[in-house]
Amino acid sequence: LNHFMTKKLGLSSGGAQRIQGIRKQILALLGAPISALDGSSKGGFTNDRARNLFVSTNYDLWTQNKADAKNDDSHTSWLELSQEFYSYLNIEDVGPGPAPLDMRAVQGLGKDVLALDIYSWVVWRVFVAKGRDTKPIRWTRLQKQFGSEHKKTPEFKRDFMEALKKVRLMYPGLKFESTVSDFKLLASELAIEPKIQKRIKGKLS
Repeated sequence: LNHFMTKKLGLSSGGAQRIQGIRKQILALLGAPISALDGSSKGGFTNDRARNLFVSTNYDLWTQNKADAKNDDSHTSWLELSQEFYSYLNIEDVGPGPAPLDMRAVQGLGKDVLALDIYSWVVWRVFVAKGRDTKPIRWTRLQKQFGSEHKKTPEFKRDFMEALKKVRLMYPGLKFESTVSDFKLLASELAIEPKIQKRIKGKLS
């Protein structure tokens, strides 16, 4: 985990307390189901659909608690995506598979949470769109999707567009269109060529 934060994300480890805090967040994510919700209304009926997925059901993670602790090959961390989660990422209704992120962009945006969230979202949407424009999405819906703490939509839109400027610096091929009520991604080149792997291993400790 220490190696991943400092070398891959370009962040300061912040000492043992911060490392342990992030460790707890990762374990909470891996231990909690993710709900994929959908629904519709037709002919006087309402339909609600959901799938509860676990990101991983098999992992081995190491965290360095002391700065002078010796790190060797015996402390290599890895995780395996659950079959259900991996299959969900590749079903036709969701998209053609996981969209790869440019780690240089992740490093550059890592200290700006909103910009990093937007980057991840636009990369995925462009990847799924396969060279087409996406459907317009209302600002009110975007505000809910990003879990914004802004009480007023105009304030969220302002901060979103400011963060998007930073994203464009890392993803210059991104094209979009913004109106008073909607936001739409235009046909754009991919942020990075895809490389899908089921099992992800890396030296994270």
